[in-house]
Amino acid sequence: MTAALQTVVIAHAAPTISSSDYRKPILDPSSQTNAWTNIIPNALAGYFTYTPYTTADAVKLGFPASCGRLPDDPASTEDCYTISVKKFQQALSLPAAWGFGGQGLLNASGDPFGSVTWVYGYGSGGVNWSPPGAAAGVSVTGNAPKPFTDGTISTTGIWHFPAPTIKSTKGRPVRVTWLNELPNDKPTGFDPTLCDDSPYNCYPYNRISTHAHGAHTNPDSDGFAKAWFTPLFAQKGQDWVSTVKYGPEGTYRYPMDQPAGTLWYHDHAMGLTHNNTNMGMAGFFPVTDDNEKLLPDS
Repeated sequence: MTAALQTVVIAHAAPTISSSDYRKPILDPSSQTNAWTNIIPNALAGYFTYTPYTTADAVKLGFPASCGRLPDDPASTEDCYTISVKKFQQALSLPAAWGFGGQGLLNASGDPFGSVTWVYGYGSGGVNWSPPGAAAGVSVTGNAPKPFTDGTISTTGIWHFPAPTIKSTKGRPVRVTWLNELPNDKPTGFDPTLCDDSPYNCYPYNRISTHAHGAHTNPDSDGFAKAWFTPLFAQKGQDWVSTVKYGPEGTYRYPMDQPAGTLWYHDHAMGLTHNNTNMGMAGFFPVTDDNEKLLPDS
């Protein structure tokens, strides 16, 4: 007679972290009562929404003639943009650009962290902008929101955290040339163990690979973690592929064949996603459709 085999499973409780490093108060919760006193931009407002290229400007940069801006270019079928990422100083209380008041986030003592801080942010140029990599002598009116291109605020464009919004419509594809203008600075909190144990994917520090979270894409426009690149595509990750078939190098094409939803775009580079997104590389990318347009306003 064969004895029945029994399997004994021993459960172990998760260890309790007792290190003092994980028990230091960063913010006193009581100090945060009404602490965030400024108003953030309205992500869907015209003053914070990228403006697509006209057909003339798009073609000058190497986009197809299908790119354009309605109603200026009624024959156009796609919206096209050039969006880059930079490091810059920004007043997080936002008083300068739109007149919003407030001191921004307060520390545990109730004092502002500072009038400005270093951030990474996406943005686009204004009038007479020459995007990185453009042919010599070629300038366009960039994709900055209208107040930053018509002289209301500035003509130089805007790079901002949070990033301006890309508005899209189901059935109208979007092309974006994603460009990198970051310095090779080691970010605070960099963790090389998140780089697939591969030094090749851990350096340089100014790698980016922009991913449109929730968007339908082909693999060449997904923004895979190892499809990163440095400024002017000088160094590239192992999954990077050329996308000149869609426009200037670095152009991703989004077919926008999906229903209405709130998408967003952010950096996705191997080992840096948490750093770069936390530093400011993120923005909304909503898609609308006929069903949503029929919804009542209230």
